[in-house]
Order: sequence, then C-alpha cells, then structure tokens
Amino acid sequence: MRLVIGPPGSGKSTYVRERMKYGDLVVDVDELFRALTLRPMWDHPPMAINAVLTTRDYLIESYEPAWVISTNARRDYREGMRERFGAEVVVLETPADVCLARIEADGREGEWGERVTRWWEEYEADERDEVITNGEGSEAVDE
Repeated sequence: MRLVIGPPGSGKSTYVRERMKYGDLVVDVDELFRALTLRPMWDHPPMAINAVLTTRDYLIESYEPAWVISTNARRDYREGMRERFGAEVVVLETPADVCLARIEADGREGEWGERVTRWWEEYEADERDEVITNGEGSEAVDE
C-alpha cells in the first residue's frame, strides 16, 4: 500500500490518478465525504466525520487498498501506517503558495490558507519517506 501525504492542494489525488492501475482501491477522505453525504467536494459536514473515518479505517483494515490519500502531516501517523500495513510513504512537499494557487483555481471556499499553514507547522520529515518537492507530483490543479 502506498500512503500519499501532503497539504491541501498539493496534488495528492492527481498524483494517485496518474499512477494507479485499473482496479486499484483508493481510500480518500474527501471522496468518502462526498460519497457518504452527497455534499460537494471539500464540504465536510462535522456530523459525518465519525462515519467517514470509521469507513476509511474499515477499508484500510479489510481490503488492503493500493493507495491511501491523507493530509495528516504527523510523523507518528506515517509510522503507524508503516507498522500496521507496511505502507510505503510518499510525501508531496508542495510549497504553500503553489497549494494556495491550486485551491483558488478550484474555487474552494473556507479557511484553506490556515489549513495549508497548519500542515506545514505539523509536518516533520522522515528519511524513510519518498519526498516529492516543488509541486512535481502533478502539474494539474487538483487536490
């Protein structure tokens, strides 16, 4: 399983789409919110978070997905995914200004600047991660 990590707007979904094979299972919290609530992309009703995270965990534990997409910047999260599932970790270290430009182009509403800043504050590199810098993960404007 490959765990793809990065701040909002870093290109995680596009990175996976460009590399996945037909039939690969992809676990993405944004897509789970959309599927379970029928809300627009990036609209995460707080009352649905437990259902979404329970579904995410079930899929990871039960089906050994090929890809997991996450904005969780914590090093201990990546370590837990390595230990529990043998995850190979890819971190998209896309600069904040690139992320924010992509988010603006997407037309997303909300506190995205704050979320991107928080990701960079919480992120701690790990030499075991495959790191992709400067927005190399994808040229597309996508999350």
